[in-house]
Amino acid sequence: MTDRFDLKLFLLRFIRRFYMLFVGAAIGALLVGGIYLFVQLVVKPVQYTQRVVIHQELHYNDWNGQYTYVNGYTMDQMLGMDWVTEEVSKNLGGKISPDDLRDAIHSDLLSDTRVLYFNVTAGTPERTEEIFEAFIPVLKMIPEKLGEIDDLIIIDKDDVPTRVNNIGHIARALLLGALLGACTAAFILSVLILVDDSQYIPQLFEEKYGLPCDTYEGTVPEGVSAVAKSLLNLKDCIGKNGEIYVEAGAHNGKILDNVLFEAKKQNITISKVYIVNPVKWIVKGYYAASKFPNPFLKQE
Repeated sequence: MTDRFDLKLFLLRFIRRFYMLFVGAAIGALLVGGIYLFVQLVVKPVQYTQRVVIHQELHYNDWNGQYTYVNGYTMDQMLGMDWVTEEVSKNLGGKISPDDLRDAIHSDLLSDTRVLYFNVTAGTPERTEEIFEAFIPVLKMIPEKLGEIDDLIIIDKDDVPTRVNNIGHIARALLLGALLGACTAAFILSVLILVDDSQYIPQLFEEKYGLPCDTYEGTVPEGVSAVAKSLLNLKDCIGKNGEIYVEAGAHNGKILDNVLFEAKKQNITISKVYIVNPVKWIVKGYYAASKFPNPFLKQE
């Protein structure tokens, strides 16, 4: 009695339960999306932001004939310099420390390297606006202190702070959850198929048990019971020619092992096994991809 991994049957059984991947994706999306919303709306503190849009007058280098470009990362480093945060803190009357100001002021570079967003973020609208108004005068001091920029020109700014949208990445969270859920479902489905010893294909049954096997559709012959998990009387399950009938799939491999073991103990000879009401498309698909004849097609 031997078992072997059969890729064709594995793939057919996987396709049969492929809908589980969509179920897993839906559950994963709801789970991860729910966690994301909970963290962003409940756990994460509310913040407000106010923005100013700056145009850089780039510095021209005579020695190489090129302009000096300052990206968002470099500008962030400039904003974190001691003299910048100290000047802003001074404008605030020392109410906010330079370290807190480093966390509150950031810059973003647009696709045009000459345009920058400066964002001030804080926990309340009042504090945000207070830091913002103290920061604007310091902007004009940056070109005076640094040679990389000739001037910073304000082209637009927010009049009032706005609440930060904490759920801007909900689509990414849902997509990530769906991907994780689908992968988890695929893994669980694969494991369940691999550990399930159910019999679907007559040829594979014959290889494993060394007994003739065929498919059977409809109800079993009168006077014969299909073998089940609770095997009460083995003789009631055996036909007049020594054949037995077992339902397709449904972990029938374990049932067949018990039947054959009991038959051997009772010196009962089993001549043939019928797999009752098999999943037709699985059997057809398997035989279509193999050299064995298809039992559902008439043989000439």
